[in-house]
Amino acid sequence: MGLVTKTSPNSDSLSLWEQASVPARREGWGGESAEAIVAGHICLDVIPTLKGSAIEFVPGKLVEAGGVTTATGGAVSNTGLALHRLGVGTRLVGKIGADLFGDAVLKILTANGPGLADGMVVSASEPTSYSIILSPPGADRMFIHAPGCNATFHEHDIPAGAFDGARLFHFGYPPLMERTYRNGGASLAAIFEGAKAAGITTSLDMSMPDMAGPAGQVDWRALLGRVLPFVDIFVPSLDEMVVMLPPISNHNCVNANTGSPPQPSLRAGTEACSHRERESELGKVFENVPKSDSPSPPGRGWGGEPANACSACEENLRLIAAELLSMGAKIVVLKAGHRGLYLRSASEAALAHMGRSMPDDLPSWADRELWSPCFAVDVVGTTGSGDATIAGFLMGVLRGMTPEQSMTAACAVGACSVEAADALGGIRTWPETAARIEAGWPRLSVGVELSGWQWDEPNGVWCRLRDCAG
Repeated sequence: MGLVTKTSPNSDSLSLWEQASVPARREGWGGESAEAIVAGHICLDVIPTLKGSAIEFVPGKLVEAGGVTTATGGAVSNTGLALHRLGVGTRLVGKIGADLFGDAVLKILTANGPGLADGMVVSASEPTSYSIILSPPGADRMFIHAPGCNATFHEHDIPAGAFDGARLFHFGYPPLMERTYRNGGASLAAIFEGAKAAGITTSLDMSMPDMAGPAGQVDWRALLGRVLPFVDIFVPSLDEMVVMLPPISNHNCVNANTGSPPQPSLRAGTEACSHRERESELGKVFENVPKSDSPSPPGRGWGGEPANACSACEENLRLIAAELLSMGAKIVVLKAGHRGLYLRSASEAALAHMGRSMPDDLPSWADRELWSPCFAVDVVGTTGSGDATIAGFLMGVLRGMTPEQSMTAACAVGACSVEAADALGGIRTWPETAARIEAGWPRLSVGVELSGWQWDEPNGVWCRLRDCAG
C-alpha cells in the first residue's frame, strides 16, 4: 500500500520514506536545536521474573523469583525516548529523588543518549516514584506503585529557559501527579500558559485517574475547561475521557453534526451512576461490537464484513471530541485501543494559533475527521503503546506530514511498540518503520460500522465524507 503525500512548503511531495531522511537534530538539553520537550510523570519499574505455574502470594510464604528487570516508565520515558529513537531531538523534564532508584533512572536515561537526563529535577527530600510489577505466569499483572516526587511536581520544576529553541512541549499523566490537578488544575494551567506564552506548540496526554483516590474527586470537565485553551494537541484515550467527562447528555456541549446540544438518547441513563459504573461505561460506548483480527482487504479497511454496531457508538466518540474542541483544544486525537486512532480538528482560524509547530498547510489540517485503523502485528505486550502512538503522531507534526500521514505514523509506531514486552524494545527508527508501511503493512478493522465515512486507500485511513481531501 503506497502513501500519497500532499504538496506543502515543508514536504514538496516527498514520500514518507524520503521525509524520514531529513536530517534530525539530536542535541540534548544543552543544545538549543532540540525540537521537543517532554515533561511530566516518570518512575522506575521493577519487574521480577516469577517462576512456576501455580504461584500464590500468602502471608509468611516465600515466593522464589528469577532475574529482575528495571526500566523507566511514565510519559517522560515512554513518549520522550520514543521520540528520541524516531530521530527527534528531545529534552526530558521530570522529578526524581536523590536515592538509589533515582540514580537508576538517570543511568537508564543517559544510556539512551547524552544529555537526555540533564533536565531531570533531583529532590533531596522526596523519594523517586517506582512501581513493582508482579506478573505471575497465566495470571493478570499486579502493581504496587509509589507516586514519590511525581505528586509534588509543579510549574516551578520546569527549568528556566526550558522552552528556548524548542518547537513542541508535551506533558503526560497529570492524573497521577497530585500537585498538577489540585486547586482545579491551577499548576497544570500555569505550565501550559507559560509554554504558550513562549510561542511553543503544546500537547497533553492523560492517564486513567484512580476514582477511589483524590483524583476521583476532581471535576475533570472543569479542569479541562481551564487547561485546554492553552493546549494545541490533546491526545488522551477514549476510556479516560469516558470516565473523566460525565454523560454528555447532562451538558451543553455541541452536537457532532449540527452544533446543537446532543440528544438525550446518547449516553443516557447514567446520570446518577457511581464512579465504578462510569468506569464501565466505556464498554457501553462500543457495546456488542466484536473484535476482528483479520487484515483489511484492499479498498475496505474492515476485517471481513462491517460489524453490526449501533450508530451511537461512533456518535459518542465524535461528541466527546467535539466537546474537547469546544473547550479550546485545536486538535483532538483519541486513542481507541484495537479500534485505532480518531482525529478531529478545529477551524483554520483556531489552528493558526498553534505556535512554532503549526502546520504549513493549514487547510489540509482544519475541520478534519479521520480514523486510522491499527496495523496487523503479533502482540507481545501493550505497556507504553499509547505513549509510542503519541510519539509517532508528534513526530509527524514536527516533520510537516499531512494529518493522514501523521495518523498513519502514529499507528505504525504504536504497532511496533506492542511487538515487545516493554515500552521501548519494539520501537524502530523512522526509516525502518516507514519501510514497513510502504511495503504494504496490512491494517485491521476498526470494529465499528462507520456511516458517512469513506475509505482513503492511498493513505490507509477513513475520512468523513464532508472533508475527504481526495
